[in-house]
Order: sequence, then structure tokens, then C-alpha cells
Amino acid sequence: MEGLRGLAVLLVYFVHVHSFFGQYLTSCPRLYSASEYLGRVGNAGVATSGAEGYEAEDVIGALVPGAPGPVAIVSGDRDLFQLVRDPTVRVLYPKRGVSDLAVIDEAEIERRYGIPGTRYFDFAVLRGDPSDGLPGVRGIGEKTAGALLAKYGSLDAVVEAARGATSGPLQKVASSLDYIERARTVVRIATEAPVGEKIALLTPITLPVASKVGPPELP
Repeated sequence: MEGLRGLAVLLVYFVHVHSFFGQYLTSCPRLYSASEYLGRVGNAGVATSGAEGYEAEDVIGALVPGAPGPVAIVSGDRDLFQLVRDPTVRVLYPKRGVSDLAVIDEAEIERRYGIPGTRYFDFAVLRGDPSDGLPGVRGIGEKTAGALLAKYGSLDAVVEAARGATSGPLQKVASSLDYIERARTVVRIATEAPVGEKIALLTPITLPVASKVGPPELP
């Protein structure tokens, strides 16, 4: 893609499955040969990283703060949108294979979901994600979740406003406080994952801007 120069490759591999509500991620494959797979790829000269008991997204989240320059994360996992921080961290989200990538920055998150660009984590907790087996707050869909965050600014503020509510979307939030607390743990990327030494894996790049590739077609 135009704007990306000399980008080194870091491979992380999904090796951990959470247990949540009994059925969380039950549809995801268990990858028992991850260590062997990473070893073979590493022998081919591709940098790899991992952390026992953590998902690939956690490893990425732990490595991002130690990167020597701007970071472009190529992934179809929308959970990684919570790592987006202008101007240094963006997600390149595949629309139709890796040859057609949407650039996800804070402005694009705001445009797409109507929420502050740094609040995707809050949005994902409220809305849920069927692909991850997360039901979301009952009765709160994408538009309502976005509207609540646009009005109150954060998940914590939404929860505080919902206490004692007897009707409307806030009442639905109030009746799901237990779910929200458990969902926070599942949705949050564990940036404290023990990845060891923060390896300087990325060479300096120029990140593309969203306007160069057109609006993303996210599912």
C-alpha cells in the first residue's frame, strides 16, 4: 500500500481461548501446534513473539508501546481498534484480502460508529461481538451503544448514569451491570502480557491516511 515503506514482519499466533459465559469462543479452533508453527516460521527469518496463556491481540498490544515509530497493525480483528491512537497507531483492516485495506484511525472510528475515536473498547463492551460469542447488553445495538457513548463520553460515565434508571436504554444498561463487568475483562486487550524484551521490530514508516483508500466496508 502507498505510504508503507520497509515494514518488518512480526507474526503472532492465536493460542489461547477465554472461558466466558460457558460458550465464549466455542466456535474458534483450538490451535495446539502453535509453538511448532512459530518455530518453523522463525527459522525462515520472520520475527515472532508470543506469551503463554494470552491471545495474539494481547501480544500485539504489549509490543505496541515499545515500537520505535508509527505502528500499522494488519488484522481483521476489530478488537484491535481499541489500540488506535493518532497519529502513531492505526489498524489496516482487510476489506477484500490484504490487497484492499481500510485505514482505521480515530477519525474513521468516529465516522463509522459515531463515538470518540479512542472509545472503541467501551463501544465493544456495550454492543458485544457475535464473532467472539459476546452477546452485548440486551436491547443495546450498535446505534444505541454509539449514541450513549456520544452523549456520556465513556463506558464508566454510561454506567454511572444508568444507576437507578427505570426506563429506556439506561435501564437496560443498569440491568446488565454484571455482564458489563465480566465483558470488560474479555474485551480488553492485555497490554501487560509478558512478551519479554520489547524487540525493535518495525522500521520507520509513513502511515497512509484513510482518504487515500476510501471509506472502509466493515462488517
